[in-house]
Parts: sequence; C-alpha cells; structure tokens
Amino acid sequence: MKLKFQSDLAYQEAAINAITGLFDGQNMYESRFTVTKPLASRYGSGQMQMSGVNDSIGYGNKLELTPEELLRNVQHVQRSNHLPVSSDKEVREMEFNVEMETGTGKTYVYLRSMLELNQQFGFTKFIIVVPNVAIREGVYKSLQITKDHLSGLYDNVPYQYYVYNSKELNQVYSFATSQQLQIMVINIQAFNSENNLIKQKNDKTSLSPLQLIQQTNPIVIVDEPQSANNSTKARAAIKDLQPLAIFNYSATHKRDINLLYRLDAVAAYQQKLVKQIEVASVVPEGFENEPYVKLIKVAGGKNLYGQVEVFVREGGKSKKKNIQIRFGDSLELLTDNDVYRDNWNVSDIGNEKGKEYVEFMNHKSVTIAEPISSFPETEIRRFQIRQTIQEHLDKEKRLNKRGLKVLSLFFIDSVANYRVYDNEGNASHGPFAQVFEEEYTKLIQSRRYRDLWEDEIANLASHVSEVHDGYFSKDRKSKASNKKDKFDAYKDTKGTTRADNDTYELIMKDKERLLSMDNPLRFIFSHSALKEGWDNPNVFQICTLKDAGSSEIRRRQEVGRGLRLAVNQDGERVYGHEINTLTVMASESYEEFVAGLQDEMEADASRKFGVVDKSDFAIITFTDPTTGELVNITKKDSTILWTALRAEDYLSASGKVTDTLRQALKDESVVLPENYQPEEMKEQVYAILKRKAGSLEIKNSKNRKAISVKKEVLLSPEFKELWDRIKYKSRYWVDYDEPTLVRKCVEVIQRDLHVFSGLLRLAKARVDVTEAGVSSSKESEQLVNPQMDATFIPDIIGYLQNEVNLTRKTLIDIIKESNTVRLIRRNPQQYVQQIVKIIKDTMAGFIVDGIKYERIGENYYWQQELFKDEELGGFLESNLTESTKSPYEYVIYDSKVEQDLVRDMEISQDVKLYAKLPSWFKIDTPLGSYNPDWAVLLERDGEEKLYFVVESKGSVSELDLRDREKFKIECGRRHFAAVGAGVEFRVVAGFGGLSG
Repeated sequence: MKLKFQSDLAYQEAAINAITGLFDGQNMYESRFTVTKPLASRYGSGQMQMSGVNDSIGYGNKLELTPEELLRNVQHVQRSNHLPVSSDKEVREMEFNVEMETGTGKTYVYLRSMLELNQQFGFTKFIIVVPNVAIREGVYKSLQITKDHLSGLYDNVPYQYYVYNSKELNQVYSFATSQQLQIMVINIQAFNSENNLIKQKNDKTSLSPLQLIQQTNPIVIVDEPQSANNSTKARAAIKDLQPLAIFNYSATHKRDINLLYRLDAVAAYQQKLVKQIEVASVVPEGFENEPYVKLIKVAGGKNLYGQVEVFVREGGKSKKKNIQIRFGDSLELLTDNDVYRDNWNVSDIGNEKGKEYVEFMNHKSVTIAEPISSFPETEIRRFQIRQTIQEHLDKEKRLNKRGLKVLSLFFIDSVANYRVYDNEGNASHGPFAQVFEEEYTKLIQSRRYRDLWEDEIANLASHVSEVHDGYFSKDRKSKASNKKDKFDAYKDTKGTTRADNDTYELIMKDKERLLSMDNPLRFIFSHSALKEGWDNPNVFQICTLKDAGSSEIRRRQEVGRGLRLAVNQDGERVYGHEINTLTVMASESYEEFVAGLQDEMEADASRKFGVVDKSDFAIITFTDPTTGELVNITKKDSTILWTALRAEDYLSASGKVTDTLRQALKDESVVLPENYQPEEMKEQVYAILKRKAGSLEIKNSKNRKAISVKKEVLLSPEFKELWDRIKYKSRYWVDYDEPTLVRKCVEVIQRDLHVFSGLLRLAKARVDVTEAGVSSSKESEQLVNPQMDATFIPDIIGYLQNEVNLTRKTLIDIIKESNTVRLIRRNPQQYVQQIVKIIKDTMAGFIVDGIKYERIGENYYWQQELFKDEELGGFLESNLTESTKSPYEYVIYDSKVEQDLVRDMEISQDVKLYAKLPSWFKIDTPLGSYNPDWAVLLERDGEEKLYFVVESKGSVSELDLRDREKFKIECGRRHFAAVGAGVEFRVVAGFGGLSG
C-alpha cells in the first residue's frame, strides 16, 4: 500500500504560512557565485572572495528584505497565531521556532514549506540538520514517500534530496552548483568538529565542502533542536553554515526563540489531531511478605546515601515508601518490618555513574536497573503480553472491517529476552517470544476471536510465528572462538550508535509494508533503539516489558511512537477518537504513569501545567488608538499584569493558579487593572486564565471560616457544670471465659477465613490533557491471582499478640485448633490481618457481658482549656452553621443528621448549651478509641437540668448499626455510667430522641 497525504489540513497550512509569511514582499531572486580553483583568496565576514578562471557557477539563496520589513512580517505572523511578538534584536538573529506535537505531521510541514519557499521566492538550497541516525532515516523515508505527492502539488518541480555522506563529497559540489531545488539531510555530528571531513579542502576546487555550502546561504531546518542544537558547540556549527535563516521544528523546544507557530500537546489532543490515550496498568498487590528494595538514586558526595523504596510498616500494614539509607543502617529498624530481619544492614554503597548500587551484609545487592523483589516478575510480564494481545485482537475485530490494520509495539530491555543464539549462531526464542506464542496461540483459538482467522489459518504454528518479529541492531563481532564460525547476531543498543543503522534501515523499509493487511506481521518487538525517529500510524498498543523506573525509554517517548492517526488500506487518514485510541500497557499504576507523563511533558517543553508564566499575556492584542493597527502588549506589560494578579492572591509566587482565582473566574469577578477593563482585553485575559485553571470543582474560599471560641459560653457556670460531669477518664477490664473465646474464634476462622496469594490488579484509565494538567479517569478494573506462595514467614504469633492483647498460649491454641497453618504460606500478611479482625470482632461479642469501666481518679481528666487550643475551620456552604449555644462561633457538622440536630438545638427553648465533643475527647475500648458526638444541657420548666452525652446516627435500630459501632457505643455508655454523675448517654436519630 502507499500512504496518501492531505494537502488541505488547516493546522498544517497555518504552520506553512507561518514560514512563508516571514518572507512576505521578497522577490524571486537567485544568488550566483563562482566555484573555481582560486589564484588568491581571503576570508572576511564569513564570505570568500575569489579570483581566477571560472570552472562553474554556484547558486545560492539571497534575502532582499530589510530588517524593518522582516520585523513587521514576523510580528504579523506571531500576532495571527496568537503568540508573543519578537523584538527587532531577536528577529535579526534569523532563527525561528515552530512547535508541533509529535504525530501531527511536523516533517511533512517542513518538507512542504521548502517547496513553498522555492515556488514563492525562488529559494533553492535547504539543509535539514538531525541529531541522530533514527531521525535521519525517518526524514529520508519521508522524503521518499512524499515525493509524488509534493511533486503533484508543485507542478512537478524537480528537486534532489540525499543524506550527506563524507565518502561522497561530490554531493556537496552538486548541491552548490545545481540550479534545481536541493535538500541535504545531515547529522550534526558530521560538521560540529574541526576533524570532520566536511571541513577539509577539496582537490578539485581548493575549497572545503563547508565553504561551498557557506556560499549558498542555505535555509537550515533543525529537526529536534533540543537534541541537535542543544549546545554552544552545535549552535556555532549551524551558524557556521552561513544560513539565510534557521527554523527549529520540535514538540519540546528548550530555547525560546522567535516562536512563529504553536500546536502543542494540549491543542493537538483537544483538537483530536493525535490518538486518545488510555493506560492499562498491571500492579502487584499482596506481596508485602517478602523483602523488597528498589534503588531510586545514590547521592550525597562524601556522605553517600541511597534513596530506596521499601516496605515500611505503619499502622499494622506494610506500605511502599521512600527512605534514605547509609552505611551500617538496618532496614529492619528503619522500616519496623521483620521481613528485613535477615541481616539487611547496609555494607557498601557505590556511586559510579550508571553503576550505582547498595549492598547488604547478607550479600544481596540492588541497582537502579535491578530491584530486589519477590513480585512475580515473569507472571507480570506474561500478563502484560496476554493483555496486549487481547487488546490487539479486540481492536482487530472492530477495525479490520474498516480496512485498518492494527499493530502492537513491545519495548523490551534486552534483545536476549526475545531472541537468543547458540555458539553456532542459531537463533531461538527468548522468554518473551516464547510467552507471546503461548498466549497468542491460546487466545487466537478461543471462540471470541475465531472469526478473525479460521478461514485464513492453514497452518497454526506457521501463522503464530509470522505475526511477530523483532527489530534490533546487529553485532558484527564474532560470537564464536573460531573465526570461520563468525555470525551476525543482535545486541542491545541505545538508539544513538552506528550499530543502530541496521534497525532503522530495516524498520523504515518496512514502514509502509507493515500497514498492509497482506503482511502477516502485527506484533513488533524492539529494544530502546525505537525510542525516537520511528512511528507508525497504526500502532494501537504499546507495551513496556520493563520496570518503569529503570527504563531508558521515557513515557513521553513511548506514547509518541503511537500518536499518529491511523490510515486505512487506501492510505487515507481516519479521524475520530472512537477509532484512534492508543492503549499503553504500563508496568506501573495508571496514577503513577499519568503523573510521570505530566512531569516529562513539563520538563520537555519547559512548561508547568496550571501555572501562569509572566510572558503568557504577551499574546493579548489591542487596537493602537494612534495608528489604528492591531498590536500586542509587550512582555514587560505582561509581567506587570501578572504581578497585579499575584497581588490579588490569584497566583502563587511560582504562578500556580489558586482557588481564589478559580472562584473569581467562576463568578466572573476577577479584579483587573484599569487598562484591561475594556471588553476586548478582558475577554482575552479571562480566556488565558481559564485554560490554565482547568475545570476543577472548588469551594468558595471567601466562605471559609476560621472558627473562634465563644468565651461567654465556654467560661459560663452552666458549661463548667456540664464539663465537670463528663471530663473524667476511665480504664476498663474484660472478664471472659478463655476456652469459650478460643472455641468461638476457631469457629469463625474456619467459616470466614479466605486467604489468597498475591494478586495482579489490572486497571484501565482514560487520559486527558489540558493546560491545567494531565489527568486520568478509571474505567475498569480486575484482579488476577497468579497462585504463588511466600518464601518468608514472619513471626505470626508475635504480631497477633501485639494486635489483640491475648496471651501467646491462647493465640497458639486458636491457630492450631483452626487448622489453618497451611494457609500462612499462601499470603502471611493477608492471613494475619484477617485473623486479627476475626479475633477482635469475636472478642467484641464478649464485651457487652464482660467489660467493666472505672474512673481512674480525680486527677485524670480532659481540661476545659483545651477547647481554646483547637484550630478549626470549614465552609459555610458545606459543613458549618452559626451557633449561639456552642463554645464556638460555628459548629462543624459531618452529616445531614447532625446538621438537622444542630438546627433543632439552636431553636429549642429547652437546650441551654451544647458542644460538639472535640476529636481529643476519646474513650478507650478494646476495639480502639471512641469519640462520642455531643454534650448537651437541657433545662425543663426553668428548674430541672438534664445532662446528656449524645451519639447521633441516621438510625437507632441495632440492626442498622454495624457490630463494631454497637460495641463502641456500649463501651461509651458504660464509661459515662462509671464517671459521669447524673449524665445520660443516648443514641438519637434526631432532636426528638433527645427531647423525649
């Protein structure tokens, strides 16, 4: 099949017009110079003056526009594209940026721009500077596949293109002397050193190839300048080409230089010019019973430390957490986790770049690339492969009938995981290839997918082997001891070496062929070499078979390989996110993936989501009252406006949007300086701020109240009398029959204990990209049990003893008689957590009959003064109501039941005062602390005083209350019976339950 290109895409035309608009008013002009063997020569201002006999004529570009005309053109282009305008000084540098998101046709745009510049202004000499082999091969392939299309658009204008080769320097001579349009593609490494052959003089002309190029004053296109033009040396080398102009094309510019056009990631995503992204994450859960250490970094200079992720025990549970470790540190002590009891003391730390490590006294060591983990790595990878195949086949069922071939791309960390060789050079499948064929064979034969293949598959084994292949770089070194037995195998590469040429040439040659339904290849395995420079419009799944933290392939690069909109069998682009969805099978949670993607997008583009930059308002235009022309506010004016917004607390010191601004935008009440009050200006400011603020739901910060104490209530005699009745602390003990408790625990354990080995959680989330940030919304989730037993068993009895306060003998009796010891190895962490809950809940059943409370004494009580120390706050529209009878000006309510109760107590003639009991007012119970809701003083007929402690619930029915709630409430009742003289404890569903 042959790709077809559209010439009428508005956003691409706008990008092309941004370049041609720069030269508005330029006449068709051709610069000529003599290429000869000079009798004498001199250098000055970068030009060569020569005399002698003409050998041939050279042709170059020439600019006729004045600096004033260029400035006017540049500012007009920028204003038309809603960009900050450049100054005269900036324009004189003749270097310009064009920003286009990956997958939107950046290469097509600059190739077509060259022909447009040739047609409109007669420019003939163009050089495309690239940073590496990958992009060079991609550009060359684009020149090939667009040749017919571009020739058709531009009246079959003849043009030549080629990749610069230092062994064929006659190409440069032709470049300089041809009158036809010339396009040279060259790596920055070919001309950024004094030793480059391009700088050596040629026998034919006594000129170096570089000097010939200089005479042509080429227009230079820099592809991915953040890599090709990212150093003083590189920039000097490009300037040394004596370019007429430099145009930098990238999605992630690092240098802000005369921006002419912008189509960033947010705009591309919102306009559906790239695929929609969804993340399917595979995360292990329930493997906290084994030692886990992941090295994040080594730092500290002379005082070396390692930052590691480990399991830290907090609140009875193991959680992943980052900690710092130094020589001699014990992981067991730092984590309070006995999975590290086996001599996990730091014995050595290495900080050599690329080889960082931490070693422990048990002779185990961890590197950034290789964590210590009991996670079922092989099961996780198998699950990722299987899910990718399933996603792929599901899309084929939908898209094949629309003439769309589906491709899936796997990134792997080592070629040997896909392909291995014996000593004779015979290739065989590595573990990933084996797993792929096993899982694909099972899935393709299922009823779900039989209609895809049953008429086409004559030989299943042959078919399975044809649908996948790997693209890797060859290792030319011998793999055998005998020189006669040399063979070309494949090796791991980084995508930046000469060895990568094999990969790029192969995959680029196959780029169009891969799109054909007739080609059986559908699943592509690659090393990191494909991290940039290659993409295919029909990649619908990307799977990373490597830990995200140590991968050389970054999330943004991964996603970039599949962002292009799909094409059908006629080579035509197909639009719509209902078709164009890229599924990324990530080896991290989708939340981590999205957060990491946003971090990388911010770092790549030197931008911050949800942050207003001081220059962001320089795109605002207004009509100059003197000239009547449309002009931009200056960058200085933009900074002044930013400062004014900051003064109103709309922005943080870093420019981060605040809730105050969000609320003001919602109310359309943003306070602006007087010169921005005209509607034309105001609308532009609002538009910029709304894009940055996003659509977050917020509370009105103006309605937030810091709650102050009402001293007249807190210090009143009535409140003191109420407080003196309930303030005392207590202690409890439980009388229970131990054999009966053991028997009951065993009965419940045998009935209710269900222990599973660690699980794999597959969650799928849709990704959204706005100027406010990268976000996700979970769409589905499922759990898979890989059936693996733990190899490390912690001190089960010791852990239980700490949690439930029973004797070791009692706990041993419960475990032995329950006959569940066999389940411990399946998942120790899950086992003990369930046993603790069962024992605690069972013990709670003995509380009602057996618990007894007593007041500790006169000196153990909660001080009334603590009310003044508590810092409270809330929002009027959501959880606050004004109070006249409480120790505070406002009462915080937690539910509709409490809100109604407060309202009724405020208007009741009988309620003299009440208090929401603070969080520090706690009663100890066997099931944890209990904090009752309210203390209330009622007065009947002006004489009888009634004192209540109240628990407010939506229902007072014991059937509606959970067991743990009932037991805690009963403990509260017995506590106040023991310590509160004349205090009644009530559970109420409303004020009626209190007043009756």
